[in-house]
Formats: sequence, structure tokens, C-alpha cells
Amino acid sequence: MKTLRLALFFVILLVPLASAWYNAHTHPWFCERVGSQIWNGTVWQSYPSALNCSAYPDNGYPNETRFENYSSDTTKHHCYATCPVDNETYCGNTSDCPSYPLAIFWFNMSKQESDMYYKLCYLCIGTHYLSDAGNMSGYGGVPFHKTRNEDSSCHSGYEDKADLRIGNLSKYGTNWTFTQTCSDPPVNFTLNYSMMLDMVDMIVGEYNRVSATTTTTTTSSTTTTIVGLQNGNIPLKVGWNLISIPLVI
Repeated sequence: MKTLRLALFFVILLVPLASAWYNAHTHPWFCERVGSQIWNGTVWQSYPSALNCSAYPDNGYPNETRFENYSSDTTKHHCYATCPVDNETYCGNTSDCPSYPLAIFWFNMSKQESDMYYKLCYLCIGTHYLSDAGNMSGYGGVPFHKTRNEDSSCHSGYEDKADLRIGNLSKYGTNWTFTQTCSDPPVNFTLNYSMMLDMVDMIVGEYNRVSATTTTTTTSSTTTTIVGLQNGNIPLKVGWNLISIPLVI
């Protein structure tokens, strides 16, 4: 059984567009830091298990009525609105950005929720999508979720290095920096702890920007009305410009 689980783990890592940060520490770390800024650090003392919701977009949702219309995916964690490399081979269509509207959808769900556990749970789900492929001007996200046709081993190597450091802050501290050298795309991607904190601040800002409104769910699709909704699309902030991205659940 252990061998089978290990094999499945590596298969998942090689799936194109698989969710970034497919690791034990990074997604919960993002949500814990974001939630601590929005409320206060003690909120997790009462609801520590809500951090487990960070894994739902990758591993699947629990068998609960409130989650019956959602499932894990490997194709909605990217955002090609900006491209970190100067090569069209690796750059997708700038309107192809499912991760951002999904993050805003879950932030909206969190804002509506009165039960604090699920309020935090929905925050963690939205934070997962936004930390995977954040594309706000000046912020990171995972570069491999802004590119296509990348080397999957370089992709997973980048995530593993980040997760190792986030999971061992007592060893690595907060002054760490690493560079992942890739052949596809032929670029050196650098990440440091300060960039991770910048992402936290961006996610907090996006959560606070959302105004809770009604959400209607049907068996075939999910529609939502969020502040700034334009023609059925959610406005995506890219630098100082707003473009519209359709919400697809």
C-alpha cells in the first residue's frame, strides 16, 4: 500500500497544470498567515483543523452536502494573464485565468458564512487558488502556473524546495533564498521568504476587497454575484488594468 501511495504521488506531480505547492506545509502556511492578518493569530487555536481545507482543491472535498458540487481538479490552478518569460512558446492566452475568479468565489463564500469553522475553511480554499497563481502586479505566485509546456520535474522541484523551507523555518529561518534552474522554460526562477510574505499581503488585500453577496448553486453550474461583477465575469486586476475572466466551477 505504501508503494502504491508513493507511485500515485509521483504520477500526480507529473500531471500538466497540476496544482502548485502540492506539499504538506505551504498551502496551510499561506492560509494561517492570511487568516491571522484578517482576524488575529488566536483564531486558529479554536479551529486548527480548518487549515486542512487548504488541500481540498488538490485532494478532493469531504462528503458533505455543502461540498457536493465541488471536486478536486488539475486544470484550474493557473493564470496566464501575465507571463514570467519572454517566449510565446511558454505563454498562454492572457484571458485563460481560472484560478483568480475561483479564489474570489471562495472568498465570497467565506464572507457570507456565519459558522467560523467554514468561514476559515472557505478562506483556505480560496487562498489555495490565489497562492498557486497570483498574478497581481509586483507579486509572485508559482511561475509554473503562469506558463505552459514547462518541464514538470522542474515545476515539482521548485515547489518541493519552497515546502522544505516553509516546513522547517526553525532550520532555514526567514532569510532563505533559492533558485530553480530550468531548461523548459530556459529560466532561473528565484524565491525567497520575503516574496512569500508579499503574496500573503496580496491575498489579504483581495479577501478584504470582496463584498459578500448572494450565491446561487444549481446541479449543472454555479453562478455568483460579486462586487464589480461585469457581464457575467469577475474583473481581474492585472497591474492597473481590469480585464474580465469568466467564472467556471
